[in-house]
Amino acid sequence: MIIDLAIATFHRNAGLQDLLAGIAQMRRPPDVYLRVHVVDNSWAKAALPVVHGIGTFPVPIRYTHQPKQGLASVRNTALAEAIAIGATHLAFLDDDERPSESWLEAHVDALKSTGAAATMGAVHARFLKSPPKWIKAGGFLELRGYKNRDPMPFGATSNIVFSLIGLPEENIRFDPSYDLSGGEDTDFFHRFLATGREIAFAADAVAFETIPESRATFGWIWRRWRRTGQTSASLQLNGAAARGEYYRCFVQGMVRIAAGLVLAVGGSLVSIGTGTPVWAKGLRIAARGFGFVDAATGVLYQDYAAPQR
Repeated sequence: MIIDLAIATFHRNAGLQDLLAGIAQMRRPPDVYLRVHVVDNSWAKAALPVVHGIGTFPVPIRYTHQPKQGLASVRNTALAEAIAIGATHLAFLDDDERPSESWLEAHVDALKSTGAAATMGAVHARFLKSPPKWIKAGGFLELRGYKNRDPMPFGATSNIVFSLIGLPEENIRFDPSYDLSGGEDTDFFHRFLATGREIAFAADAVAFETIPESRATFGWIWRRWRRTGQTSASLQLNGAAARGEYYRCFVQGMVRIAAGLVLAVGGSLVSIGTGTPVWAKGLRIAARGFGFVDAATGVLYQDYAAPQR
């Protein structure tokens, strides 16, 4: 098994250093060849000093500069490179994450035991400052709670290892139209699953994500929920030419908004004294509903259109 572990990075040198330190401490199965590939999306090649200054590293490490701003472009660079070196699998971790020491072992074991084409690991939050209780209680900034080894209905690049077999022939790539909005991984793995491939959950392949105070807020989480709704609706509308499809998407969004607000109001009463953030789950449904309305009316966030600095 030849695994190319790709890291898309953009002006997060401290996070990248922490991630590389975690990779250096990982246990590696003897039958696995691992290489690390850092793909830098900053115009100034900000991550280059981190990679050049790393010194002795237990596995080969490569640096690539991708100046075209956008997540899909960065991930396609990683995908093309993994295919070019003959890797059997491509893995992704984010530059604000750190893998557990057993991360690679757990992914490999899950791939072998399930026969799935991909395994997605759990993501646990490392809050820099204690967040509001409802965020922790709801696990809204984490990926956990799925049954170990169960098939997953979606995939994400925050913690995943997937087989490259057949991808070049099927021309499965990350769609550049998601470059600045995000959601490129949701779209990619939607098509990945549509081919009959399976993604299994590897609960013990844990990555710890650093959450700054600015992201542990209702406003940031609401925007994230709304954007995921936009992505889901965009997938539904993909290739749709009839006006009726957009009208249907708009109606679906309005239904979600209404249902979510009802649940939020009712949940605020249920949550009193229990700590269970039912109201927040209702607002998540409503936010995704607004995302459906956005997609139906052609309004999309561009969260990754930040100016180069």
